[in-house]
Amino acid sequence: MFAFAEIDQYTATYTGCRCPDNTNSFNCACCKNGGCQCGEIQPNQCTHCNCKKLCGSKPCLFPPLAP
Repeated sequence: MFAFAEIDQYTATYTGCRCPDNTNSFNCACCKNGGCQCGEIQPNQCTHCNCKKLCGSKPCLFPPLAP
């Protein structure tokens, strides 16, 4: 069994889970601790489901998306 380093409180992995805006893609973050994906704002980040304003607020962990 592999051990994964914790990314943050709500993000288990940067990719590997189904994207909410494209259900054919599994390039979005996998969440933990009841977190929710940020979606198009930052597809590789999860945050508290009632606090989506935090999406994109950790540029050192989740760099801005290329245009």
